[in-house]
Amino acid sequence: MKRTKIEFLIQDQTLAGLLETPEQSVRAYVLFAHCFTCAKDIAAAHFLEQHYQAPQLWVGHSLGSATVLAMTAQLQEVKSGSDH
Repeated sequence: MKRTKIEFLIQDQTLAGLLETPEQSVRAYVLFAHCFTCAKDIAAAHFLEQHYQAPQLWVGHSLGSATVLAMTAQLQEVKSGSDH
């Protein structure tokens, strides 16, 4: 497993995340939305789309479930959403 620290801007704040990828080629990206601030999950999705590939699966926890439902409908690349 390879771990890469990523940073992106949202609402004039720099947010950091951890991108975990397998040693083999990536078939799809998954975004876990825990929703401390839901806007950052949307920024993370756009970051993935711009620099790697749009997430095809979103998993939401707590308030992140609402983000998952909303974004699954808005981003056609997302094939499935789930709440945890």
